[in-house]
Amino acid sequence: MMAVLVIAQFLSFSSIANSEIPNNLNIKIGTYQYPNIDRKSALLPISRVVEKFNNKVTIRLAESPSELASLFAAGEIHISVPNLSGFVSSMSLAKDAFLVAVPDNSASDYTSSIISSETNQLIAEAFANSDNSIEIAMVWPDSVSGAIIAKMYMESLVESRKINKLPESRYMNSHDNVLDVVASKELSFGVVATQAYLKYKKKRPELQLYENWRSDPIPFGPIICHMKVVKLCQALQSEILNNKTLQAEVLNALKLGWPEFATSKKLVKPDKKQYEEITNSLNHQ
Repeated sequence: MMAVLVIAQFLSFSSIANSEIPNNLNIKIGTYQYPNIDRKSALLPISRVVEKFNNKVTIRLAESPSELASLFAAGEIHISVPNLSGFVSSMSLAKDAFLVAVPDNSASDYTSSIISSETNQLIAEAFANSDNSIEIAMVWPDSVSGAIIAKMYMESLVESRKINKLPESRYMNSHDNVLDVVASKELSFGVVATQAYLKYKKKRPELQLYENWRSDPIPFGPIICHMKVVKLCQALQSEILNNKTLQAEVLNALKLGWPEFATSKKLVKPDKKQYEEITNSLNHQ
């Protein structure tokens, strides 16, 4: 049995090695900017793999996940490292993409929380007891943990008639800004990544901040590749999934760029089925 597996792996490597992998191209690798995080450095190990195939590499940083998706769909970025919303938008705009790899989330603590400065009651009860004209602080419209997942939850409350309508969103551009505005009681509610809330509470235990709701673990957005360079995509996937040393370099760099990957131990082949429910929800927003 072991011999069969070794032969199969050898044949897999051979088929990629013998295929016409694009070379002498300017391959553009992209992601989106985030305050105080060096996203360019997070992509360097991936760029070095692509350079091994005699391609020039340019790293490009978009202003937002939605802009990244547009650039990917237009073919201006060949390899993209999006968040979940950026992945969904990219797949919607580009219609297809090759899913290269994604950090394993089996031990993930990447969740979203709705927080409050005034109450620890359930969010449905808090909103039901208000006049529904309140604002809720969020990170930005396409932030997964800082907006989208919580919006989906609140939409389910509207559908089940537990609240009458969604609160108005005020976007603060970072998780810390959301926490600051709720802690100061400028706004009563906010949406942030759970880990950002826990870190803030540990740093400022004297503040009255409560967690009203927490989501299930959120899937990570996978590294995706444009179909017009699919052979390069396949080679990249083989390199980073089968070379353990290289995989560790890529994953450790990604962890510096995306703190939500902290619990990941390896990169895995993405499963499209994992994204179906959230893709359907986001596409109907």
